[in-house]
Amino acid sequence: MTLFRTLSLIGLVVAFAAPAPAAGNKYNHITHGPILGRISSHGVGIWARTLRTGHFVVRYGTAPGRLDKQTGPIATRLERDNTGWVHVKGLEADTQYYYELSIPDQT
Repeated sequence: MTLFRTLSLIGLVVAFAAPAPAAGNKYNHITHGPILGRISSHGVGIWARTLRTGHFVVRYGTAPGRLDKQTGPIATRLERDNTGWVHVKGLEADTQYYYELSIPDQT
């Protein structure tokens, strides 16, 4: 009896923690990430996954309220599990950057 309750509880936690089906979400959004990699003194790679095929952009800058630079749209495709990545180059060494990912043109 105890084993059954434990498995049932785990099943409920997994069911509620899983993302909702695409049909129930009006807007595309980032589901996983961002993950940073390929870090160098003048660049960084940024990876993310979206709910559906689409695009995301990375806005970044040197102050939280001033994200004045932006990448072009990064495509996410079903054949890549709706993932995409960009290598942001031209960053200044020894400088703290702030960034955010967003989905452009949501209606």
